Amino acid sequence: MNSVRRTLCLTALLPLALASGAAQPRQNVRTPTKYRIFNLSTLGGKTSVGLAINNSGQVVGFSALRGDRVNHAMLWDVKGIRDLGTLGGTGSSGSCLNDKGQVSGTAMLKDDKMAHAFFYDGKKMRDLGTLGGKSSIGYGINNSGMIVGNSELRQMNTHRAFLYNSSGMHALGTLGGRNSYAQAINDAGQIVGYSDTKGNVAVHAFLYENGKMRDISAKAATVSLPGGINASGQIILSSTFYGDKKGYCALIDRFGSHKLGTLGGKVTVGLGINSHGQVVGFSDTATNGQHVFLYSNGRMLDPDALANPGTFTGLIEAHGINDKGWITGIGSYYGDKRAFLLRPE
Repeated sequence: MNSVRRTLCLTALLPLALASGAAQPRQNVRTPTKYRIFNLSTLGGKTSVGLAINNSGQVVGFSALRGDRVNHAMLWDVKGIRDLGTLGGTGSSGSCLNDKGQVSGTAMLKDDKMAHAFFYDGKKMRDLGTLGGKSSIGYGINNSGMIVGNSELRQMNTHRAFLYNSSGMHALGTLGGRNSYAQAINDAGQIVGYSDTKGNVAVHAFLYENGKMRDISAKAATVSLPGGINASGQIILSSTFYGDKKGYCALIDRFGSHKLGTLGGKVTVGLGINSHGQVVGFSDTATNGQHVFLYSNGRMLDPDALANPGTFTGLIEAHGINDKGWITGIGSYYGDKRAFLLRPE
């Protein structure tokens, strides 16, 4: 999952080029050879999306209600799927959860004129407010209940990465540009996100720790987005470069930057990482298709090819992986998008 325990400090981390020749990171973890796939159902509509998974196997995301006009945040576990409700409006979405089953995301307020980040404690949803604007969203939560995300400021169309803790919501600043967005936080309080650079000429990933924000992208990157930070401080980073039509994904740790490769195509995007350094996301194939991928023990794998035959006709995006190797994301189900769970056998 994106918000997991951390034991290694990355204070010596400098911006690293994705073309680094660093050796592949050591991973002493079993790589699955077969998966069982589960359909996580819906809240009455046709579609659902799994966005994060914790170490208990709970999945959070959103689902359409009956009629398919409104989405609500949903939490799935072995007991079934649960509607987390809203903050008084019609819609909501869950983005992240921790090992306690606490959830954050965004939900509409009464009259649907504003959407605010929320904290769900297992019983009810609480409004986290904003940094002065109309909207906010929670993207990451750690096991202490600290939440990160972004909020609109009083200045319209200006957003700022935030940390929400026991003393409230705090702006984290930018890398010199207009906007910033926080994506994930681990239990040591390290935060990753992305920000406009000075002059708003590029969007670069940042690491925020000890009260300071640092650029961790290659200088030549035009867009660089983090997919998460894990227990040992490893960061998954997806980047594009000016004049290059490819999309690169790398695993950054204290040894360097390790390119993940693709499933045969030109683009790979990492969306989740667990404490073992296993990465999931989606990647282009040689036939211009898009499949989920698992990066494990230095290899790119297609879990779709290892799953038992079922009602899913393809797995499109993997958004989260827990420390057991269970994966959640979005698959194609009779022409609709449906949340799935992949469990190694």
